[in-house]
Amino acid sequence: MINNQLVTKILGMMKTCNLVTIAELYQNSQELFDNYIRYLGTSVKTQDVSSIVSLLDILPQEYKTVKSEIFDDFYIGYKLPQLNKEFDLLKIISDCVLNIELKTEEHIEDVKKQILRHKYYLCLLKRKICIFTFIEQTKTIYKLSDNDIVETDIYDLLKVVESLNNPIDKNIDFLFNPASYLISPFNKTDDFVNNNYVFTDRQEQIEKEIISSINNGESNFLITGSAGTGKTLLTYHFAKTLVLANKKVTIIHCGMLNAGHYRLISEFKWIIIPIKDWMKISEDTDVIVIDEIQRISLFQFNSIKEKYSKSVYIFCGDKKQTLNDEEIFFDKLEENIIDVKKFKLSTKIRTNEAAASFIRALFDKNQQINNSIDISRKISVKHFFKFEDAFSYILLKKDYQFITYTPSRYNSSKADLYQIGNCLNAHRVIGQEFENVLVLLDINFYYENNKLRARKIPGVPYPPTRMLFQQVSRTINSLEFVVLDNPKLFSEILEIFN
Repeated sequence: MINNQLVTKILGMMKTCNLVTIAELYQNSQELFDNYIRYLGTSVKTQDVSSIVSLLDILPQEYKTVKSEIFDDFYIGYKLPQLNKEFDLLKIISDCVLNIELKTEEHIEDVKKQILRHKYYLCLLKRKICIFTFIEQTKTIYKLSDNDIVETDIYDLLKVVESLNNPIDKNIDFLFNPASYLISPFNKTDDFVNNNYVFTDRQEQIEKEIISSINNGESNFLITGSAGTGKTLLTYHFAKTLVLANKKVTIIHCGMLNAGHYRLISEFKWIIIPIKDWMKISEDTDVIVIDEIQRISLFQFNSIKEKYSKSVYIFCGDKKQTLNDEEIFFDKLEENIIDVKKFKLSTKIRTNEAAASFIRALFDKNQQINNSIDISRKISVKHFFKFEDAFSYILLKKDYQFITYTPSRYNSSKADLYQIGNCLNAHRVIGQEFENVLVLLDINFYYENNKLRARKIPGVPYPPTRMLFQQVSRTINSLEFVVLDNPKLFSEILEIFN
């Protein structure tokens, strides 16, 4: 028997195992068991292996001689990348996935909750889903049936196990894209309203702490995190939870409202206002959520806090997503809210290593791109000398969202020329993500000492490089650059690929 509660997980591609091998090594040789777990590239809890032994012990006699054959090719202790959600046992073939969960004691509500949650995770695989839970203490077996669970027997489980031939032959991580579980309240509003999303362990921890703190009378909370960490989803989840608890909630968005905002307002009766309309907040508001708070002015913030001093506040933002030097609220936060409770999301769920690596190198060519990352599959660049050719090309890219520079509200400027097709500007995309993004780099951009610089666009109050960062950081999948009449810049960007 092993003494370690948890065998250290070894990085690398996870291998499938034979459950009979697992059980026999566990019972006979700690050293061989430890070596086998390391070979599999996984981790396993002691109680789970004990449950596997018990499960194999209750097999009917006619299955004793074939157990090593039918219980082959199982993943043990697989965790969804970045979400840290674990499946005890998985077996996957081309048209079906089997999940067996192992429990020591029987708590029926916990079993049902876990099975239904795993059903949601596994829907991503677009295969028939079979989920069973084995209770070691009572030797009871439950299975998924529609959106409920029913008690079943070992023969029902064995029927499914026997039917799973020709398991997949690929890295299991390729089947699970964690970004699919990170939805945007704006771009996937129906999924958000219908709760078709899951949280990481960190998000769940923050949720519990803030709800508990609100119940204990605390009233100021700050959630921070860079793009792709799920801070916006978590913040709007709080708003939804509090609305359902019959609290009067107002969301202040420190930017321009987008289509998702307007859907939440018109179809679901949410109260969402842009920061410029903060004086319209009702005085009986219980909770005020301020999203993209890095863009609020100190005057606006102090005025809101003074006028609505009895409200609970949830702030959300990212210091990197500022568009001018006046947006310095984060630096003043601790001075102005003494009792703010701060939470940080640091793990990126929506991680596009190619885009992230290229963006770092684009702004600072001293940043080296990891040779193991094939950026050419996700990043592309084109050059056109003529304005007409560039914009004809952009209009043809129907599957890309063209994000351009924010024009002045008061003066005509060169940025006005770039407002074409279904474009959105840097201000309109704050807080949103898009599958594929296309941006324009014109003659204003240049490199100086390997750092990307840009001349100010006449009539536009925002630095072009900050607007560019806002544009490119909205990318989920693919990012394309169109360089206009700037061959020197084009040449320098090509060097990044080499």
